[in-house]
Amino acid sequence: NSITASRDTNISPKEVYDSIQSSYILYPIEQLRKQNSTRVPRAFDVGAGAGVSTQTLYLMGYTDIEAVDWSSKAWDENVDEERLPKGVKFHP
Repeated sequence: NSITASRDTNISPKEVYDSIQSSYILYPIEQLRKQNSTRVPRAFDVGAGAGVSTQTLYLMGYTDIEAVDWSSKAWDENVDEERLPKGVKFHP
C-alpha cells in the first residue's frame, strides 16, 4: 500500500474503516453505481494525518480525494508519494 497506518496514532486501519464506513459516506458511491454514472466520486479528507482515512476512502471507491491537514509531518513520514493514486492530493 502507498498509504499506511501512522506510528503516531493508536487506531488500526480496520478501526478507521469501521468508524467512517456509514450509509452517509457510502450513499453517493452507491447512487453513482446505480445510475451507471461517469462522474468521479470525490471526497474531502480533513485531518488526513498519515493517510489512513484517505486510504480507506479510496478503497471504498472515492477516486478523487483532497486530503488536508494542518501539518504535513505524518503524511510525509508515512505516504509514498510516488505510489499515490493520481486522484489523491495532499494539501498542508
